[in-house]
Amino acid sequence: MPVQKLIGFTIFALAAFALLIGLGVWQLQRLQWKQGLIAEIETRTKAPPTSLSEAVALARKGDDPSYLHVRVAGRFENDKERHLYAIAEGAPGWHLITPLTTDDGTVVLVDRGFVPDTMKEQATRPQSLIDGETSVTGLVRLPETQGTFTPNTEIERDRWYYRDLDGMARSMFADKPQPETPRVTHQLNPRADGNTKLRARQAFRPDAPI
Repeated sequence: MPVQKLIGFTIFALAAFALLIGLGVWQLQRLQWKQGLIAEIETRTKAPPTSLSEAVALARKGDDPSYLHVRVAGRFENDKERHLYAIAEGAPGWHLITPLTTDDGTVVLVDRGFVPDTMKEQATRPQSLIDGETSVTGLVRLPETQGTFTPNTEIERDRWYYRDLDGMARSMFADKPQPETPRVTHQLNPRADGNTKLRARQAFRPDAPI
């Protein structure tokens, strides 16, 4: 092999080797980041529940309150329920997203669990319409952004395909002047036996056990 070609091949081989080292380091760093994130989520979900105000204070400091274990009390506004599309065990259905208003006027969107498509309408599940003061224990989740392949929201048909909490809040309280529209701070995913994926029989409980 000519010397010039050999030098060119060597340079190419060294560049490829450096690229492989770079990819390996990146994958290792990503693995460490992911393991750290999983450990932090595990710690937060198993911690005793804290107050909503603490989660809000954390967010205002610029920290991420996701997966904080929070307990909040208030009243469900059942007439403003919204539906987030999901598939569970191969069957389509909806997560029931209901605003809960606290005594101080703070509004929190509560994901009360999954129901099959046949139970989307409230008339098919009157037992889900909880009246009066109640409390919810759940995990804080923040809004999502629409993905490249995520369908557009169908507001008129009440079909939401990603966790657009601000959009849901605007549709829930569209009858109020803009300055008075409650600010949605977080979504709570109630826990049931340590699992955040609730089923229809669990979706109607006001305070899921932990």
